[in-house]
Amino acid sequence: MPKELSSPYEVHNGFKISWDYHQMVARAIKAGYNRSQGEKMIAIDIHDTLGDYILAMCQRYGPPKQWPGDGHNTLDRMWPSVDMRAHFTPDNHGAFLSTVPVFLDAPNSVWRLRQMGFEFCYFTATPPMYRAAVTDWIGINLFPPAELRMADGWDNKGEALKKMEDITMLIDDSPATLLAAVDLGITVYVYDRPWNRDVTVGTRVVGWHHLLWQLGRDFLS
Repeated sequence: MPKELSSPYEVHNGFKISWDYHQMVARAIKAGYNRSQGEKMIAIDIHDTLGDYILAMCQRYGPPKQWPGDGHNTLDRMWPSVDMRAHFTPDNHGAFLSTVPVFLDAPNSVWRLRQMGFEFCYFTATPPMYRAAVTDWIGINLFPPAELRMADGWDNKGEALKKMEDITMLIDDSPATLLAAVDLGITVYVYDRPWNRDVTVGTRVVGWHHLLWQLGRDFLS
């Protein structure tokens, strides 16, 4: 039998998922976890939550000069010698998005969310001009199909959430987006990244196995 967890964070350190977790998920799938027509949905961020945008930056430009300590992963501060205007030109950035590596177990975990009965959409700060590139990335990496909502820039995600009245949960790495969501009464799960360690709102999760464990504990136990 897998080792019982004294803390869900042990999942991230190489331990097997607890037996209780497996049983909880199996019960949810067997029951179909029927949700009412009025049930609202989870918004799942893409970059640095489903895929490692920062690792793709490292692979292209080398290690960052610093990890910003004020809660903002500002790319031009992390790579001050890189021309970010050139990086974000449509042709260049569209091709770059295809190189973003997926986080381990993210596709299977999102499929598992669907099996457990959760409704969700993908929610990204990437501008709409890259819809085709992001949609291709979702498909190539074998994520389940779902609506893609695009906020057109990091600074716009909070404002976009105000218009998305069906969202009751958010999974994201961005401190600004997480704080905006909390102000709107949205339940947040902080996908752990170096630039959001000072975020104290919501529930912090370290990897996708931990997120499933926490969602199961919060809603299905």
